[in-house]
Amino acid sequence: MGKPWAVLAVAVAAGGAAEAQGPPPGATRSAATVTAVAVYQAPADLDGGGRLEVTRVRVGGELSQPVGPGRSVSVGASFEQEAFDFAGGPALGGGAAPWGTVTRVGASLGVSGPGPGTWRLALRPTVESSREDGAGWGGSATWGGVGLAFRSFGPRLVLGLGLAVRHGLGSTWWFPVPVLRWQVTEGLTLVSGRPGAAAGPAGVELQGQVAPGWELAGGAGYRSSRFRLDGDGPAPGGVGEVRGVPVWGRLTRRFGERGSIDLAAGWVLGGRVELRDDQGHEVARDRGGPAPFAGLSGSVRF
Repeated sequence: MGKPWAVLAVAVAAGGAAEAQGPPPGATRSAATVTAVAVYQAPADLDGGGRLEVTRVRVGGELSQPVGPGRSVSVGASFEQEAFDFAGGPALGGGAAPWGTVTRVGASLGVSGPGPGTWRLALRPTVESSREDGAGWGGSATWGGVGLAFRSFGPRLVLGLGLAVRHGLGSTWWFPVPVLRWQVTEGLTLVSGRPGAAAGPAGVELQGQVAPGWELAGGAGYRSSRFRLDGDGPAPGGVGEVRGVPVWGRLTRRFGERGSIDLAAGWVLGGRVELRDDQGHEVARDRGGPAPFAGLSGSVRF
C-alpha cells in the first residue's frame, strides 16, 4: 500500500469518501454549501521531550449541479491553516521547532451517476498544496482522488467499496475505501466517510437523534497531515507529518436543509510526528501521549 499506516485507513474509511458520493440521486437543483471549522488540540507530551499543541481552522465551499436523472457534477475548494506549537523541551531530538504554521489549499471536481444495475458510481479527483509558511509553492502539491461503487441493500443499508490514491511530497500511497450507511434501528445509524468536520475527515460514527433537530454521535477516525517544510528548519525543504486517531463525541443542531452546527470533543490517540529531509530520508520521529481536543464547525446550504 505504500505506507504501513494505510492499513488503519481501511478500517476507518478515507477523507472525501462521503463528498465523492455526491448529492442524493433525487436532487433536482443546484446547491452551494459553505463550511467552517475551528479545532483546538491541547498540549500533549512527546516521548522524546517537550510538548505539541495544535490549532486548526478551515473554510471550504462546494457547488453541485444535477446534469440528468441521477447524475451530478460538483466543484469544491478549501483553505486550511494548522498552527503547531512545540514547547517545553527539544523537539524531535533537536533544539529548534521542526515547523510552525502550515497552510493548505485544495480544489476538487466530483462526478456521480448510475452504474451497472442498481449500483452507483462516483469519482472525485483532487489537487492540494500543503506547505509550511515560508516554503515555496514548488514541490508542495499532491494529486489524487477517490473512486467509489456503492448500492442499497434494502431500505436500511448502503454498502460499497472504492479506492483512494494520492501522489506528491515524495511518495505515492493508496488504500481501499469502504462505504457504509446502516440504519441499525429507527433512531441509530452507523456511517463511514465523513463523521464530522471538527473531528477529522475520515472515520466511522454511530449517530442518533435525541430530539427534533438535535443529533448525538460518537466515533473514531484517522487524521494525517503532511506538508513541505521551509528552508530554515532542521530539515530544510523536507517533509513533516503529524498523524493520530481521534476518538470523539459530537452534538449537532440541524436547521432542516439549511445547515448545521457541530460541537465535538475527545482525544487524539496514537499521535506520531515525523521529519524527513528533501530526499525522503527519515531525520527523526516521535510519539505523543493522548491529547484532548475540542472543535466547533458549521455549514450553510444555499
